[in-house]
Amino acid sequence: MADFATLAHHYANQPVVGWFMSRKLNGWRCLWDGGVTRGVPLVHVPWSKDTTTVCATGLWTLGRSAGPKPIFAPDWFLDQLPEYVPLDGELWHETDNISIVKSICGQGEEKGRIDPRWRGIRYMVFNSKPYSLWGCCSDSPFYPNGSWLYRMELVKKRITPSLNLEVLEQVKVESTEHLFEYKRHVGGEGIMLVNPNAQYELCRSYNLLKVKTFYETEATVIGYEDGQNRHSGRMGSVIAKLTWDEKVTSLYGGKPEFVGKTVSFGIGGGFTDEQREWSYVSQNFPIGSEIHFSYLGVSSDGVPVSCNHIQD
Repeated sequence: MADFATLAHHYANQPVVGWFMSRKLNGWRCLWDGGVTRGVPLVHVPWSKDTTTVCATGLWTLGRSAGPKPIFAPDWFLDQLPEYVPLDGELWHETDNISIVKSICGQGEEKGRIDPRWRGIRYMVFNSKPYSLWGCCSDSPFYPNGSWLYRMELVKKRITPSLNLEVLEQVKVESTEHLFEYKRHVGGEGIMLVNPNAQYELCRSYNLLKVKTFYETEATVIGYEDGQNRHSGRMGSVIAKLTWDEKVTSLYGGKPEFVGKTVSFGIGGGFTDEQREWSYVSQNFPIGSEIHFSYLGVSSDGVPVSCNHIQD
């Protein structure tokens, strides 16, 4: 997914005065391609790995190992999105609960296109991926890769806000004190910081930073621990391993000497009872697969602390 959209690093007291900050939403990241693939069979979409004849909607999740996947939204929802204006944002519900969002927006084509609960979903826009990075040719002013500030000025001119479409409020950082005051004010998961002069990058970028109370990454499943007490007969923890790269230096408790170090640890929280059943585990968390998890920090020997599975 890192070659499809800009991903964030963690804030580690970098100088960010003059950057823009916004509330970090607990939503589902997705990109709108301006509708250029709406109605096009997936087999003909260059960035889709899906070779079925199902048609794209123009709205894409980042995906993980499987790559970008279409989001099957009702036509009335897609009709509110601007033609030939690519957008990057999150599908969000006022409860700020990603599980609710995915239960609505993650359905297949048949159910997703008719579910009335889409009325409660808002597409919160915070960036725009230029067409030069989609692999599409277009006469749109969004073809060149200008600065974030330039792109967002174009977006605001071409978006008509509605009940289901909104440009996320961005506040210019005046000082470090202002940053943390704003973070306390908005609450939730934390805030996002963006460099207004940055071009759109298809990588994890230091021009986009998370300021969070917890951290997240991926690790490789290498085994399991049996559950105990209430979870007897089910999975208790997924045993995973990861090798730290340079990201560890921007995490709380991380040290440069951890880079290149491989650690193993248990991920015991964040699973539903259904997800702990061995039949589910073997199918969804097989040995060698990747698991997305959150954690509070890194121990003195480089092990993630208080790990919880994040629902993909």
